[in-house]
Amino acid sequence: MVLIDELLQHLSLSVKKDDLTKKSVLLTAMSAYSNNPLNLFLKGESGEGKTYNATQALRYFPDKDTWLLGGLSPTALVHSYGVLEDENNREIVQLEDEEGKTYYAWRDILERIAKKDFNEIKKNCHYVIDLRFKILLFLESPHFETYNYLRPLLSHDAYEITYKFTDKSSKGSLSAKTVILRGWPATIFCTTDAKYMQDLITRSLTISPDQSIEKYNEAKKVIASKYSKWKFEDKELEVLKDTVRKLTLELKQDKPLSVFIPFADKLAENFPVRAGGDMRAFDHYLTLIQNSALLNMNSRPVFKKPEGKLESLWVSAVLATYADYQLFHEIFIEFAEASRAGVPKRALELFKKCIVGRGSMSPEDMAIEARKQGINRDARQISHYEIKHLKEAGFITEISDPDDKRRKNWEAVGVSELSEIGKDGEKMESYKS
Repeated sequence: MVLIDELLQHLSLSVKKDDLTKKSVLLTAMSAYSNNPLNLFLKGESGEGKTYNATQALRYFPDKDTWLLGGLSPTALVHSYGVLEDENNREIVQLEDEEGKTYYAWRDILERIAKKDFNEIKKNCHYVIDLRFKILLFLESPHFETYNYLRPLLSHDAYEITYKFTDKSSKGSLSAKTVILRGWPATIFCTTDAKYMQDLITRSLTISPDQSIEKYNEAKKVIASKYSKWKFEDKELEVLKDTVRKLTLELKQDKPLSVFIPFADKLAENFPVRAGGDMRAFDHYLTLIQNSALLNMNSRPVFKKPEGKLESLWVSAVLATYADYQLFHEIFIEFAEASRAGVPKRALELFKKCIVGRGSMSPEDMAIEARKQGINRDARQISHYEIKHLKEAGFITEISDPDDKRRKNWEAVGVSELSEIGKDGEKMESYKS
């Protein structure tokens, strides 16, 4: 059994259904160890398992590589994850002696730095937040300033960014500090409420957790088992964590393995393109194939430099196979519309079944039509959730109610674009070799 199947099998003990969401989280996390980390947005209403899905899947990855972040400020980010370096990029650490007094030392040799010397050294010091090989799980929308700090890295505009900020000491005095953000992390967002994040959503994968009654019934059994069954040590979890740890250590080498996709040209012929953003989407999907190959490299062809050969003439590489494509293909077919339209699956379902072709509608009208279509949504839920996401994506526009100017009605727009997106899965479905 290949590694991703082992992970999914074990993960199914605690996370029911949602197989494609689980695969997407695992492959996004794996992308942290590639040269093109992914951003994944989990969209859905509160209580549908976005955070639970992500935290359970990330258990297999090294703890020091996985950061669970709330809405922390830039200052908190620096103090929590920043490393102090001198002008020669030597790390300085704060230690405590036997008497409980703090002092500074060079990390590489733990040589104590005299106080008078440190006062001079710190004038040219800076903080480094190293985001290479990191998986950032945002449990809530990041602080606006923090997002502005991280955005060039998340959108891969730059690999290293330098900032200046003012910090307040414990005594209340202000001092200027320099911060360097380095590297591209893989990121998973469990909330996307902040409007300032919309530009990043267009550069990312968008997934909606399963919202079926079957999933909810299975989830109830998992919750009940926490209270009704004796807990045993999960030895399989530890084995899988150790397997992933060894794999990530190998991928963190100075010259990491490349991944070759021999059928990439054929995929390019079949991948539907209608706008500039589709090229970015195609790059993301190829990255998913790469990450599947990396995650399962122990069962994939691996080419390594023969002993005694010139380094410049050989490249260590993993060869992606059809099995890696199948995994990517399944995710694409299932989530093509939601990911490329940038809206949750439930909102798209309401749009297609209850709004398109029906002219101006109020939330109450939509709720009536939803019940006819077997969709259990009331007007309040539709106003709070579906209308919000469809409006942001440009699929509906506000229309004045001719009988009551105080009421908000909505009408479908962008219908032809959505229908074209819906055909993408059919086109890719025809590609089988």
